Amino acid sequence: MVFAALLTLVAFASLLMGGVLPLVLFGVSAVSWLRAWVGLRLSVVETDGYWLLASSMSKTAWIPLSDVTSVSRVWWPGAQRIYVEAGQDTPFGRQVVFEAPLALTAFVGGHPVVQELQELVARAKARTAVSTTRSELGK
Repeated sequence: MVFAALLTLVAFASLLMGGVLPLVLFGVSAVSWLRAWVGLRLSVVETDGYWLLASSMSKTAWIPLSDVTSVSRVWWPGAQRIYVEAGQDTPFGRQVVFEAPLALTAFVGGHPVVQELQELVARAKARTAVSTTRSELGK
Protein backbone atom coordinates (compact mmCIF):
# COMPACT_ATOMS: atom_id res chain seq x y z
CA MET A 1 0.00 0.00 0.00
CA VAL A 2 2.96 2.29 0.63
CA PHE A 3 4.11 1.69 -2.95
CA ALA A 4 0.70 2.70 -4.31
CA ALA A 5 0.68 5.88 -2.21
CA LEU A 6 4.18 6.89 -3.31
CA LEU A 7 3.33 6.15 -6.93
CA THR A 8 0.24 8.36 -6.68
CA LEU A 9 2.31 11.23 -5.25
CA VAL A 10 4.87 10.89 -8.06
CA ALA A 11 2.03 10.87 -10.61
CA PHE A 12 0.65 14.13 -9.21
CA ALA A 13 4.14 15.67 -9.19
CA SER A 14 4.67 14.63 -12.83
CA LEU A 15 1.56 16.55 -13.89
CA LEU A 16 3.79 19.64 -14.05
CA MET A 17 5.92 17.96 -16.72
CA GLY A 18 2.98 17.23 -18.99
CA GLY A 19 3.08 14.63 -21.73
CA VAL A 20 2.14 10.96 -21.44
CA LEU A 21 4.13 10.13 -18.29
CA PRO A 22 1.43 11.29 -15.81
CA LEU A 23 -1.19 9.13 -17.54
CA VAL A 24 1.05 6.09 -17.37
CA LEU A 25 1.89 6.73 -13.72
CA PHE A 26 -1.78 7.21 -12.80
CA GLY A 27 -2.63 3.94 -14.58
CA VAL A 28 0.07 2.01 -12.74
CA SER A 29 -0.97 3.71 -9.51
CA ALA A 30 -4.60 2.63 -10.01
CA VAL A 31 -3.55 -0.97 -10.59
CA SER A 32 -1.36 -0.84 -7.45
CA TRP A 33 -4.26 0.48 -5.35
CA LEU A 34 -6.55 -2.24 -6.73
CA ARG A 35 -4.02 -4.95 -5.92
CA ALA A 36 -3.59 -3.55 -2.39
CA TRP A 37 -7.36 -3.44 -1.85
CA VAL A 38 -7.83 -7.02 -3.07
CA GLY A 39 -4.91 -8.12 -0.91
CA LEU A 40 -6.55 -6.72 2.22
CA ARG A 41 -9.62 -8.90 1.59
CA LEU A 42 -7.57 -12.11 1.59
CA SER A 43 -7.61 -14.45 4.55
CA VAL A 44 -4.91 -16.36 6.35
CA VAL A 45 -5.86 -20.03 6.56
CA GLU A 46 -4.60 -22.84 8.81
CA THR A 47 -5.88 -26.33 9.53
CA ASP A 48 -5.39 -28.98 12.16
CA GLY A 49 -7.02 -31.74 10.10
CA TYR A 50 -10.43 -31.26 11.70
CA TRP A 51 -11.07 -27.52 11.46
CA LEU A 52 -10.17 -24.76 9.04
CA LEU A 53 -9.16 -21.54 10.78
CA ALA A 54 -9.66 -18.52 8.54
CA SER A 55 -8.69 -15.08 9.75
CA SER A 56 -8.24 -11.63 8.30
CA MET A 57 -7.51 -8.27 9.87
CA SER A 58 -11.03 -8.03 11.32
CA LYS A 59 -12.65 -11.48 11.25
CA THR A 60 -11.94 -15.02 12.42
CA ALA A 61 -13.87 -18.19 11.67
CA TRP A 62 -13.50 -21.83 12.66
CA ILE A 63 -15.03 -23.96 9.90
CA PRO A 64 -15.37 -27.74 10.34
CA LEU A 65 -13.64 -29.46 7.42
CA SER A 66 -16.67 -31.74 7.12
CA ASP A 67 -18.68 -28.60 6.30
CA VAL A 68 -16.49 -27.60 3.33
CA THR A 69 -18.26 -28.19 0.01
CA SER A 70 -15.44 -27.40 -2.44
CA VAL A 71 -11.83 -26.31 -2.71
CA SER A 72 -10.58 -24.80 -5.96
CA ARG A 73 -7.82 -22.67 -7.41
CA VAL A 74 -8.18 -19.61 -9.60
CA TRP A 75 -5.32 -17.89 -11.38
CA TRP A 76 -5.09 -14.19 -10.56
CA PRO A 77 -2.54 -11.85 -12.13
CA GLY A 78 0.64 -12.45 -10.17
CA ALA A 79 -0.92 -14.87 -7.67
CA GLN A 80 -2.77 -18.12 -7.19
CA ARG A 81 -5.95 -17.78 -5.19
CA ILE A 82 -7.51 -20.69 -3.35
CA TYR A 83 -11.28 -20.62 -2.85
CA VAL A 84 -12.80 -22.69 -0.03
CA GLU A 85 -16.58 -22.89 -0.11
CA ALA A 86 -18.40 -23.67 3.12
CA GLY A 87 -21.80 -25.32 3.43
CA GLN A 88 -23.05 -22.61 5.78
CA ASP A 89 -22.50 -18.91 6.31
CA THR A 90 -19.30 -17.78 8.03
CA PRO A 91 -18.09 -14.28 8.92
CA PHE A 92 -16.51 -14.32 5.43
CA GLY A 93 -19.71 -15.41 3.70
CA ARG A 94 -19.79 -18.84 2.09
CA GLN A 95 -16.35 -18.42 0.48
CA VAL A 96 -12.96 -18.01 2.09
CA VAL A 97 -10.24 -16.77 -0.27
CA PHE A 98 -6.52 -16.93 0.38
CA GLU A 99 -3.34 -16.69 -1.62
CA ALA A 100 -1.42 -19.93 -1.97
CA PRO A 101 2.35 -20.04 -1.71
CA LEU A 102 4.15 -20.35 -5.03
CA ALA A 103 4.51 -23.97 -6.12
CA LEU A 104 6.33 -24.78 -9.34
CA THR A 105 4.36 -28.02 -9.73
CA ALA A 106 1.15 -25.96 -9.83
CA PHE A 107 1.97 -24.81 -13.36
CA VAL A 108 1.56 -28.31 -14.82
CA GLY A 109 -1.09 -29.75 -12.52
CA GLY A 110 -3.15 -28.98 -9.47
CA HIS A 111 -1.80 -26.90 -6.63
CA PRO A 112 -0.54 -29.02 -3.70
CA VAL A 113 -2.49 -26.89 -1.18
CA VAL A 114 -5.75 -27.60 -3.05
CA GLN A 115 -4.99 -31.32 -3.18
CA GLU A 116 -4.10 -31.44 0.53
CA LEU A 117 -7.25 -29.57 1.55
CA GLN A 118 -9.43 -31.78 -0.66
CA GLU A 119 -7.92 -34.89 1.00
CA LEU A 120 -8.47 -33.47 4.50
CA VAL A 121 -12.08 -32.59 3.63
CA ALA A 122 -12.69 -36.13 2.30
CA ARG A 123 -11.26 -37.66 5.51
CA ALA A 124 -13.34 -35.33 7.70
CA LYS A 125 -16.51 -36.24 5.79
CA ALA A 126 -15.69 -39.95 6.10
CA ARG A 127 -15.19 -39.57 9.87
CA THR A 128 -18.52 -37.74 10.13
CA ALA A 129 -20.28 -40.47 8.14
CA VAL A 130 -18.80 -43.21 10.34
CA SER A 131 -19.73 -41.43 13.59
CA THR A 132 -23.26 -40.79 12.28
CA THR A 133 -23.65 -44.45 11.37
CA ARG A 134 -22.35 -45.59 14.78
CA SER A 135 -24.73 -43.28 16.62
CA GLU A 136 -27.65 -44.56 14.54
CA LEU A 137 -26.68 -48.19 15.28
CA GLY A 138 -26.49 -47.45 18.99
CA LYS A 139 -30.14 -46.35 19.11
